[in-house]
Amino acid sequence: MMMFWVLAFLGLAVGICLGQVLSWTAFWIITVIILLSVVIFKIPRKYFIGIIFLLLGMVLYLYVADICPEKEIRGQSIQVQGKICGYPVMEKEKTSFVVAVHTEKRYLQKIRVSCYFPCTVCRGDIVELRGEVKKPRPPGNPGAFDYLAYLQQQGIYYQLVIKNSTNIIVLQHEEGPLKYLLAFRAKGEELVKKTLPQEEAGILLGMLLGNRAEIDPQQYDAFQEVGIVHLFAVSGLHVGFLLLLITWIGSLLQMSPRGRFFAGVTIMVLYGSIVAWPVSIIRAVIMASLGLLAYYSGREKGVLNAWALSGIVILSMNPLALFSVSFQLSFLATWGLIYLFPFVRKRLPWKGTVVDLILVPLCAEVAVLPLVAFHFNLFTPISIISNILVSYLAGGSVILGFLALVLAVVLPPLASILLYPAGFFIEIIVSIVNLLKELPGAYIWVATPHIALVAMYFTGIFLVLVAIIRESMRLAVSGVTIVLVFIVILLLPAGIYHRGWMEVTFLDVGQGDGIVIKTPEGKFLMVDGGGSPFYDVGTNTVLPYLHHRGIRNLAMMINTHPDEDHIGGLEPVARAVKVQYIGLPAALQNEPAYETLMEIAEAKAIPVIGFSRGQQIPIDDEITIKVLHPAKEDHYQNPSGNNQSLVLEIIYKGFSIVLTGDIEEEGMLKMLSQQPIGPVTVVKVPHHGSHSSVCPPFYDKLQPYYGVISVGFNNRFGHPHPEVLSVLEDHHIQILRTDLDGAVTIQTNGSRMQIETVHNEQ
Repeated sequence: MMMFWVLAFLGLAVGICLGQVLSWTAFWIITVIILLSVVIFKIPRKYFIGIIFLLLGMVLYLYVADICPEKEIRGQSIQVQGKICGYPVMEKEKTSFVVAVHTEKRYLQKIRVSCYFPCTVCRGDIVELRGEVKKPRPPGNPGAFDYLAYLQQQGIYYQLVIKNSTNIIVLQHEEGPLKYLLAFRAKGEELVKKTLPQEEAGILLGMLLGNRAEIDPQQYDAFQEVGIVHLFAVSGLHVGFLLLLITWIGSLLQMSPRGRFFAGVTIMVLYGSIVAWPVSIIRAVIMASLGLLAYYSGREKGVLNAWALSGIVILSMNPLALFSVSFQLSFLATWGLIYLFPFVRKRLPWKGTVVDLILVPLCAEVAVLPLVAFHFNLFTPISIISNILVSYLAGGSVILGFLALVLAVVLPPLASILLYPAGFFIEIIVSIVNLLKELPGAYIWVATPHIALVAMYFTGIFLVLVAIIRESMRLAVSGVTIVLVFIVILLLPAGIYHRGWMEVTFLDVGQGDGIVIKTPEGKFLMVDGGGSPFYDVGTNTVLPYLHHRGIRNLAMMINTHPDEDHIGGLEPVARAVKVQYIGLPAALQNEPAYETLMEIAEAKAIPVIGFSRGQQIPIDDEITIKVLHPAKEDHYQNPSGNNQSLVLEIIYKGFSIVLTGDIEEEGMLKMLSQQPIGPVTVVKVPHHGSHSSVCPPFYDKLQPYYGVISVGFNNRFGHPHPEVLSVLEDHHIQILRTDLDGAVTIQTNGSRMQIETVHNEQ
């Protein structure tokens, strides 16, 4: 019976994956082939269930993938009514929530709503909304978070943008049982925030309710870096602690087995309702309920059976959940604990609590290691130690927090007393996390492994398990070798690949410049890093790209001039990545805007160099980097500083590229008059293609084949200016734009060149 549900789950998952590459016609052809194979080759009946569920998985995926609008509706203004599901998220002046709409149009049954103003709505409210329909853009950079796919995994295909508070009307507040659960949660949150310091309150609420809004982003990153960020994903860990508390209370009250079962299931369902039923909680509640039923009825627990059945339930409701990070990590980590741990423990010659303390986090880590690298670009050897040190402290905090939430409604003073030791445990956890993350090799940023490499890792694990069962040394050596090869490849430095080729990547940083260069010898440098007063470009755009590539060191970080859209993203990068040198324009080196970057450089002992016209930057023996502009003594009528932007020419054999910062016409003409330039292969069009960069003599002199415009999608400045585009076309320059093409990567070995873009919406 256990194999029945496991095969069904695996078949369903494989079928959903196959559905990605199939059409309905292909599905029917494959179905006929499979059924004929079953009859001809007489496949054993025990495998037949897997085949049936494989076909079901394909049907489920194709049904969901068939959801498409009758016509493209983005950009239209629509009015809808619906019920808010989940908890609204408030960030500064923006409020976001999901609305379930009563409509026959499947692509509009769930909509993500973004209100650009503070909005006091609650989960369960029925609202009337009017706004503009938008569809999230695909990610602009390799390794960027795919928000479009993330929403589709939740059955959401469009966003509704509301800019005026009069366009949202609350028709009815929640009046059902959920109303009391919401009040219960709100009372508990209020007491936690009132009793504990802000940092401790945010972490405790994250552990109890999965609410990350109150957690400091840097502290959250620290938890991720030491491998314990799962504490904030309400899951089996939390349900386990909750059941431990319920069991203890049940024993105090001398409840019957039946009473304990119903009490446990009821409390778990209430908890799932309070936290809005994320995937991890659905899995944990189904597994725990089946486990309790088996335990109190005196039957075999069949934990692996419950694991598979919970997966079938979730994927039947939403087949796209298979591709979500939370589903994958939750199910694999649980597999590591319920199958891998007892499998290994049973065969080890050593027994005892110490062995279990090490083996439990090790088995969970082994199960999720390649997916953590794939989704988060992290390899965290320290996670085994951090989980041993932190798990029981977290358990104490969670149990005390649960009790405090319950008592907050009836006995607030007692609830407050319980919160103090919970807060003390969190203080210890934070101290441990901050200590561990500073240890050498605690965590390593790694390049995103190819899916084939991930499959290779799990093949190695499978071979090891089979080897243990069959007592085959040859299989064991093969499996361990495959796993070790995976880890070695994972840890290889980014510069080891494509030696002899230079790469220049113009990142899609919105309205700004952000350029990453790999030299033929495998060194990396950055020229500008984007920036925005409304969005942390460095943390949310530049660093994810560097992590995706596995870039841990920058030979040099160069800023062309200290405008926000060029320097803002460099500051978080300088904090997070090892930088050997920082280069600035000597003419602007004392500008106040450099104060933060200078402080980071001083704190990390990074030498700062001022560059001016005529210098060469020694990064790589195979390439030449010339500073074309400005001289330190140059002065301009326009005092904005744009004309004092660093202009660099990079030459590699027969290839050359000019990076221009935000230089304007006056600066371009002066630069042309001071030295011979060109012809070149590629030019970065100055100042995002603004009207100030209209300068035909500049392009006459450089004669580039390609012009790259780094510019924000639908930006408020109207860049690039039509006259600039006209000048480029008149000079037969092929135009590449980050707003339309996404990140633009130019690769060359000095004689041949190839260009890759992330997408093209032209």
